[in-house]
Amino acid sequence: MLKKVRSETEKRQEEAKALRERRERQKQARLMAARQRQRARLGLPPIEINGIEELEFKEEVKETKEEEKEDTTREMLEVALKKAAHVRPWDIGKDGVKKPVMTQEEWVEMKRDERMDEFAPSYEQKKQELASSKPIKKKKRKLFNQPDIQQTFEPSCSNILVSNATSSDNTEENFPKRRGVAIPPPPSFDYYNPSSNRNSKLKKPVLNNLGTEEAIEAGLKYLREQYESKATDEKGLLDII
Repeated sequence: MLKKVRSETEKRQEEAKALRERRERQKQARLMAARQRQRARLGLPPIEINGIEELEFKEEVKETKEEEKEDTTREMLEVALKKAAHVRPWDIGKDGVKKPVMTQEEWVEMKRDERMDEFAPSYEQKKQELASSKPIKKKKRKLFNQPDIQQTFEPSCSNILVSNATSSDNTEENFPKRRGVAIPPPPSFDYYNPSSNRNSKLKKPVLNNLGTEEAIEAGLKYLREQYESKATDEKGLLDII
């Protein structure tokens, strides 16, 4: 059994190989014939071929001509069949007139027309329903134990500005008027020298306890002492000089 199959495969391989070689020879023969015709048009002498090669060339040319004839006859038969398939409308039903051969598309359309609507909707109706139907939204698949995430939207700055601009004057009267910008007072000497501020705070109660006249007398006395001490210092300097 295996030997038989093997011999059949080898036979087919040989046939395929011979067919390939024959087609290659035919191709070369066509090229050679084209070259010969081109040289004849240009007025050049034909290419010389040996006796054996000339015989092979003639055989190949003959085979190619036969194949070309077969192709032309096949094409003519196909055209004739197409013409025969076409029947005029007024010739339908006459004796000797065959029914036209339908194409695949014509046969499908005929079967669609014959189909009952109760069995299945028509093709055009189904097509219109699909076109008019809304697109199906695919639900996102969630992982296991994944809670539903609720999106919270916050109003943007532009929405707040638009809402404030469109609000009426009556709503503004309900709210108290806003104050201006609070400007701090300028810094004083006590702000930069807190030690002197403390000493002044300690001395203030003593001055407040004294009377007004006593405070004036104490101040004059202090000035007099300062003046006398200054005068004695200047006098001592003059004596030294």
